[in-house]
Amino acid sequence: MEENKSPLSEEQIKELNEIASLPQDKQKERLEPFLKSLNPEQVEFLKKQQGQGQECLFCAIRDKKIESKVVYEDNNILAVLDVSPANKGHVLVMPKDHIAFSTEMEDVGHLFNVANQVSKKIYEVFQTGSNIFVANGPEAGQRLNHVVVHVIPRFSEDGINFQWEGKKIEDKEMDEIFGKMKMESIGKKEEVKKEVTPEEKEVQESELKKRYDSWYNRAPI
Repeated sequence: MEENKSPLSEEQIKELNEIASLPQDKQKERLEPFLKSLNPEQVEFLKKQQGQGQECLFCAIRDKKIESKVVYEDNNILAVLDVSPANKGHVLVMPKDHIAFSTEMEDVGHLFNVANQVSKKIYEVFQTGSNIFVANGPEAGQRLNHVVVHVIPRFSEDGINFQWEGKKIEDKEMDEIFGKMKMESIGKKEEVKKEVTPEEKEVQESELKKRYDSWYNRAPI
């Protein structure tokens, strides 16, 4: 067996991913019987991963220790089909570096460019729209400590619900939130326009009039 080859079967990998996607209390309920079903070689494999600090499933996928269906890969980004998808064609787009949240990335441009191309590919294959989203933190639904962009194809009556009922926020609280959330300009700063003096404005108007007169009095075509 190859050194990096996982001894887990495809079904076991799928079950492990499903367990990892559950809330922590539910994980404990399913993890114990799952571990008891493993043979000594498989248990040793998982222990070795943990001992090397590679318990992250996405890092194991990156390192080819868990088989996956890679739809895109470059030096920094990996995109694979989710083995327990919300819908068929559900793709996970992730940085190869072990990064917990997108807010820890200096530049997310390439990550989301790839996600956008995956969304385009989904339309080509399924002729349907898709959702692109990131869950930063367990409160937002993040299950693993490795940032991932979900690109999920959407179909009529697929049972996935991203709708919510809007909440009423009082004006005072809204103003407080606005004061805390307001941000400075991001990226390249716009050039400050030089204020034109009355003398400069007169010169500009004079030049414009000369050009107009020259154009108006031109020889007929």
